[in-house]
Amino acid sequence: MSEYSRESDDDEAKNNGGMHEDEEEEFYHFRRVLGSFLGYEKMCLAEAERTRRAASLLTSSELALLPAGAMEKKVKGIESAARRNGEFLSLVVSNQGNFGPFHNCEQEENNLILNHRRAMPSEADFSKVRSTLHSLVRDWSAEGATERQQCYEPLLIELGRRFPKAGSQVRVLVPGAGLGRLALEIAARGRFDQ
Repeated sequence: MSEYSRESDDDEAKNNGGMHEDEEEEFYHFRRVLGSFLGYEKMCLAEAERTRRAASLLTSSELALLPAGAMEKKVKGIESAARRNGEFLSLVVSNQGNFGPFHNCEQEENNLILNHRRAMPSEADFSKVRSTLHSLVRDWSAEGATERQQCYEPLLIELGRRFPKAGSQVRVLVPGAGLGRLALEIAARGRFDQ
């Protein structure tokens, strides 16, 4: 790197409160992730309320097509799941420790970042949280065993059929490995993944 480039980088950092542009973007991204986790319960409860309001607009003949109390049961289920997921996600955030760009910030600087519009989570951010929770349940819980078996077993059977005695000589690429369960299952059957 030339002396000129280093000076330009240093000037850029001075103009951005000591951060380079990519570091600043990382701060805001990390805050959106934390905000998505912390705001997920509120977003789901708002969704439950929208469902409740929509149900109140149904005519009596439309409601008669549904089992008695089905809409209220659905809304209460959404609210209950939202609260449980909110508790879990709050624990995840509270255990971040010294991880992430905020751990060594002054409180005043941290508050500026937390309240900046670029740090506010979007609907897409909440969708990613929902997808991650779904993957977590599918890949690592007893409740997800059936879906896990339906998704992964055909792949594992086909690998065994094509490479019956492959051992460590076959390397399996698992693109988009998610939370790693498929990679673990492949490795457990004696085929190393990457």
